[in-house]
Amino acid sequence: MKRSSLLLSAVFLLHAFASAQKDYLADSLKKGLSLAHTDAEKVFLLDELALYYSGLDNDLAADYGAKAMATAELSRDRKLIVRAYLRDGGRWLTMASLANIELALQSYQHAEKMAKDNGLDEELGYVYTSLSRVYRAKGEHDKAINYNNQALSIASGSNSDSLKVVAYNSMGNTYRMRNEKLLAFRSYLEALNVAEVSKKDALLKLAYATLSECYAGIEDYDKAIDHSLKVMAIDRKNNDRYSLLDDYNSVGRLFSAKKQIDIALSMYESAIALADSLRYHSYKINSYLNIANMYFSNHQVVKGMQYLNAHQQVLDFFKNAGLGFYLDEGYGSIYTALGKLDSAYYFLKKSEPAIEQKSNYFVKYNFYEQFGTFYKAKGDLANAILYYLKAKKIGETVKDISLLESCAKNLDTLYDRSGDYRMAYKYNSEYNIYKDSIKTLAKETDMLKLEVDNDNRRRERLAKEEEENTARKHNIQYMGLTAGLAGLFVALVMMGFFVVSPRTIRALGFFSFIFLFEFIILLADKQIHEWTHGEPWKILLIKIFLAAVLLPLHHWLEHKVIHYLTSRRKISTSGMPFLGKVFKKKSALPPEAS
Repeated sequence: MKRSSLLLSAVFLLHAFASAQKDYLADSLKKGLSLAHTDAEKVFLLDELALYYSGLDNDLAADYGAKAMATAELSRDRKLIVRAYLRDGGRWLTMASLANIELALQSYQHAEKMAKDNGLDEELGYVYTSLSRVYRAKGEHDKAINYNNQALSIASGSNSDSLKVVAYNSMGNTYRMRNEKLLAFRSYLEALNVAEVSKKDALLKLAYATLSECYAGIEDYDKAIDHSLKVMAIDRKNNDRYSLLDDYNSVGRLFSAKKQIDIALSMYESAIALADSLRYHSYKINSYLNIANMYFSNHQVVKGMQYLNAHQQVLDFFKNAGLGFYLDEGYGSIYTALGKLDSAYYFLKKSEPAIEQKSNYFVKYNFYEQFGTFYKAKGDLANAILYYLKAKKIGETVKDISLLESCAKNLDTLYDRSGDYRMAYKYNSEYNIYKDSIKTLAKETDMLKLEVDNDNRRRERLAKEEEENTARKHNIQYMGLTAGLAGLFVALVMMGFFVVSPRTIRALGFFSFIFLFEFIILLADKQIHEWTHGEPWKILLIKIFLAAVLLPLHHWLEHKVIHYLTSRRKISTSGMPFLGKVFKKKSALPPEAS
């Protein structure tokens, strides 16, 4: 039952397909293309149309992709050409068969040459992150790390926050593929730090999304959901309803993994309802497929098959995309789990040629494991061993201990049943070694969770300390300003006791009242921003209202106080200075009275 949700070695491909095409519907894209005036606009829209039709109409997708490349090349704009190659490569990777991975690699290599020849460093940084993605898909993680390091080297000398976030996230993805989860987490945090400083929603979304995937990878689903909901909050704030489609599906997958089926289903149904309201019917394939996988992965195989068969558009998509073999493999897996071995054999054998020719390592591993499981259930030990050995070879190629542990365990059982005890002992030993390694990795994962929690608490503590230090510093400044303001008014009042030039009183009064009312506005500013959430038009209206009230009050109060101080001397007589009057009285007293 472990692999009964395999129908989706392809779910990730479909998810990528839908993500890439989410910005515009076909009619909007075509209308925009007809109105486009610049080469950059035309290339962008042609690329979007190529992405939109990938899987729906591959010939049309190829036609739009070719037009995009031709438009970019004829523009002779080097940056535009590089970006066109990057988008072309990304389109091929949305359907990551072996052939498409090679086509993506060719596009990225063209982009690399163009960027290097023309000194386009920032674009070269993006090329290196894309090349890293290709080599991750090929299972060549050392090459992926090398390109990540080159991208980070360029990003560190760049002023581009976008490149830095993309480079750190790409490095994190590579570390995660190498099972170096702590290093991956730290790379994602670096990306988040840059995004938070930039305060750009697009970068924050990217950072939150990758951190969500990181937490899901260590099965900390609550934190993964927290970060996915942060992405959703940004999209809701910006009223980006097309992005919300992905958000609902992402959160649904996390709740499904957490075995909270009702919430997961509500998320998928929200995505379907939103797609209907947007008349974006092709997107619903994602949610239909996610719901089917939810049933498969939660041991409701029959319900999953019934749901899948009730949504013909899912099946049509795979066939139109040339990915029908994924469906056949999935059906073979499901029929094996149901014990219907004749049907399972038919679908597995039917999918085998295309999987051998078109699939990457991970899809092939899944297929070999499925066929091995089928033959094991059938009692054909020789063929079961043959397919598990094929799967083991891929596990060794990609250096994935969990895959090797599964193969060794099954080969131990199969050789034991076939009476080859020497080979059974060999694979039993290997199984125990891999099992111990996985236990070690599990402990490391537990340690990683502690490290993550400690790092989060440390970040929260530092943020709180920084906030407290800032508040303390501001309070000291406010106290100083209050003392200065009080001193100015004390000095202003004291001038009423002495003979001082009216001009001096007016000058000091002017600055005192300016200080007072600007101080009032300063105190009000923070509360205004909290009330308005930083919306400029609301701030402007409140500031206009304050000015309408405070300005006339300022002039009236300033006029009254200064007039009072300059026209009346409280302790003076006939213009005689206060101290002179006192001393004159003293000299007039008789000696005995003094």
